[in-house]
Amino acid sequence: MLTGDHRISATAIAREVGIKPERVMAQVVPEEKASKVASLQAQGVSIDPALAMVGDGINDSPALAQADVGISPSSGTDIAIEAASIILNTPNLMSLLTMLDLSAKVLRRIRYNFAWAFFYNFLAIPVAAGVFYPLWLHPFPPELAGLAMVLSSVTVICSSLHLKRFQAKKYL
Repeated sequence: MLTGDHRISATAIAREVGIKPERVMAQVVPEEKASKVASLQAQGVSIDPALAMVGDGINDSPALAQADVGISPSSGTDIAIEAASIILNTPNLMSLLTMLDLSAKVLRRIRYNFAWAFFYNFLAIPVAAGVFYPLWLHPFPPELAGLAMVLSSVTVICSSLHLKRFQAKKYL
């Protein structure tokens, strides 16, 4: 946790959200935030998980741009919003948790769709190529092969549409 706030309040907040006190850098002046982020990245802190920076002001913009993931509330300055990779709809930082939940759900859906498409194509391509012709003694019609691919795509699209049903959890 990197903040310009006083060490006592920063440590108290860090404990509340599960950050160890030794991982808190408090009273960092705005001009040093970007260099501190770069230093953490050079140490390998940002490999996994990614190093994220949350900020809403002009002074946060260089650090937002430097971080692996820059996050700014929509109420932030234009410069901070431009530098950020993610814009939160609300100024409430609890929406960070919603963003993380939704991101995890999207990643799971991508993996599911990829696995489905791989499995489907693993079975369908040999059939369309005529691998089973000696057994059936009948060619697989190209129209059916095209229809099968359309159905595969529609299945992936419908699966992705399940994300529209996402309901944010109520925190606090």
